[in-house]
Amino acid sequence: MSSVVDRWAAERAAELRARAAGAARVGEVERMLETTRAAEEAEQRKLADLETSAVDAEERAATLGRHLEARVREVAAQRAALQQRELQVERWRDRIDSLRRQVGLVEEDVSRLSAGSEDRRRHMEEAERAAAVATDAVPGLRVAAQARAISDPSASTTGLDWNVAQEFGTTMMKNAKKFSRKPRKI
Repeated sequence: MSSVVDRWAAERAAELRARAAGAARVGEVERMLETTRAAEEAEQRKLADLETSAVDAEERAATLGRHLEARVREVAAQRAALQQRELQVERWRDRIDSLRRQVGLVEEDVSRLSAGSEDRRRHMEEAERAAAVATDAVPGLRVAAQARAISDPSASTTGLDWNVAQEFGTTMMKNAKKFSRKPRKI
């Protein structure tokens, strides 16, 4: 920038000197010379002011550049932190979805196991009822077996003959069908 100003000042001084050389009178030459010197001094002051302004502008630009770089680093750090938070949010969403799926599977397992437990409980109750009926039928069957053994001692081999055993089995089957069709409500 100073070279442009220097050239301009040199051109202006050359122009004024050329005018002074062409002047006819000494007074006019002196006046022109004085004007040239005053213009040169004014241009030197302007040049000094411009150079000072240029140095100040360069210092200010350097300061602003450092502030800009610091701000760019801050923004980059904030962006990185934001991206990290977004990744964490995404991981937590995935984890929540996974847990929801697992809860659904557990609920299905609980439902299935509860239904199986209910079936087993029902079968156990039916078996208990059948056992109670069988237990209640045993004294009657003993009496029938004893009566049969007394009436036909040759048909009895173990205390119960075949007909009594067959009658016991038929009674148990009827009771089992009766209980399995009408399960008791709890």
